[in-house]
Amino acid sequence: MAGYAVRLGDSTGTTADLMARVTVFDDGDTPVVLVVLDLLYATQALTRAVREAVAGSTPVMPEHVIVTATHTHNGPADLATTQGSVVRLFVADACARAAERAWSERREARLVTGEIQVRGISAHRRTRVGVPDETLTLVAALDEKTGDPIVSIVNFACHATVHGPEMTSWSPDFPGAVCASLESWAGGTVTFLQGCAGDVNPVVSTRDWADASRIGEIVAAASLQLLRDAQGLLRGLTTESPSLESTFPAQNRSRCRLVAPSCLELASVLVDVDPGPRPTRHTPSVHDDPFTRSRLWIEDLHARDGNLFGSFDAIDRLTVQVVRLGVDLHLVALPGEPMSVAGRLLRGSGPGTVLVAGYADASVGYLPAREDHLVGGYEVGACAYEPGALERLVDAAVTTLRELR
Repeated sequence: MAGYAVRLGDSTGTTADLMARVTVFDDGDTPVVLVVLDLLYATQALTRAVREAVAGSTPVMPEHVIVTATHTHNGPADLATTQGSVVRLFVADACARAAERAWSERREARLVTGEIQVRGISAHRRTRVGVPDETLTLVAALDEKTGDPIVSIVNFACHATVHGPEMTSWSPDFPGAVCASLESWAGGTVTFLQGCAGDVNPVVSTRDWADASRIGEIVAAASLQLLRDAQGLLRGLTTESPSLESTFPAQNRSRCRLVAPSCLELASVLVDVDPGPRPTRHTPSVHDDPFTRSRLWIEDLHARDGNLFGSFDAIDRLTVQVVRLGVDLHLVALPGEPMSVAGRLLRGSGPGTVLVAGYADASVGYLPAREDHLVGGYEVGACAYEPGALERLVDAAVTTLRELR
């Protein structure tokens, strides 16, 4: 199993099924497919296999398939190595079947989006006083005639680590509970799009499936508020004034907005980054501060096993993908585990709504910000690149967003 270096042994069973969730966007000319997998990472080899499989079962070009992961720590290992070839083929086949079904079930929809703050379930994992990214963004595709949800995409940044290393069975962790809960409450298909969660952890208690369901239901409940708001907005919101003896529009009271239609467009940008020094083995000392001890521990792990869990890609050209879904609605997909500052910067980069996904295209580990490198610690010790890699990715994404806008 992939996710915890201190966990030994193989999976002992299944707590909840791991899913491949596929969404097709089609403007009649340039279809784009979003694939979200309940896995630790989307490695290069897995991404390539999924793209080829989806292209084989639909008219969508491989380069128009975005592959990302929820970052559950209770999925299979070796997704980047030859040992994982059978699992990759199994996952790719599942994606092909899901994509074929999604393609055949396409129908006219209206996109609606909104944001809400979800407090109390996450914490900044690098400092006790830091504030996590608590913004949840929902994009819902609603049937124009009925207002019923067809697809709901829940974009939120939080490590899928409700389960600890003692959990030895397959589980999608809380993102799976988000999808299951919202689907049961509202209908349609729900996809959890993991954000820039490199420095955000869940606030846990029992760490079992009940705890994952608790957090998942809180996120799903916030999403449901936006979804019901979106349905009202699509059908028309009004309010009555007995004093004025009139009824007048109340769309401005909604937390959501209708997305103006636009042709779909996808742009991929290659970003050069500088590899960091090869890790060397160190022995942490009790006299070291916590950040130093955690950094030395992860460096020692990488020195002993350069590819923990068989899940990492050693590359120095990273891909940023940007998709225009509507006039003022975009999706940015970043590789690796970006720190939450990336999500904040991209959402604030201009007008409209930006969905921001991490863990896409390639598995390159943590991507700390420059200020994180000055402090050090676990995530910095696990970073494969020199300072500035995250900033280059964000700059490339912002530039591409401006071009597509």
